[in-house]
Amino acid sequence: MGSGGVVEICVAFVNNNATDVTFTLPAGLIAIADDLKYQHGFLIQNTAIVLKAKRTTRVGVKFYCGNSQRLPSSGSKTYKLGPVSNSVLLQELCGLLKNKKTTKKEYADEDLYFQVSISIQNMIWSITDGDGLDKSTINAQLAAIPNR
Repeated sequence: MGSGGVVEICVAFVNNNATDVTFTLPAGLIAIADDLKYQHGFLIQNTAIVLKAKRTTRVGVKFYCGNSQRLPSSGSKTYKLGPVSNSVLLQELCGLLKNKKTTKKEYADEDLYFQVSISIQNMIWSITDGDGLDKSTINAQLAAIPNR
């Protein structure tokens, strides 16, 4: 689920309902590391998860990293989901990527997925650790990412 890979966390959702439910993690969601030596995660697209009736569903969710100077996620660290970023630039980026192929399952060529994920990661870091998005650079990077 999700895309990226520097921050990968396992999340458990409980559905006490008698029917299956589709739960959506929203674009812009931040996964906050309890240990600030580690990356916070950033979800770039809505991610739907089917929660089976009367069950706990565990899923691995991939996020992009929000802090280039921090360590990648670790199975020994805990994360909290939320909030959704209120950064105008990050929300703009999510909007620009909304109809783009960003998940590994959308690519037959793993190398192409890797190139796309690096491009997206660099766009995020240009916002979180840099001076924002240069329109000509972002337009070139977006043009290289296939539409759905």
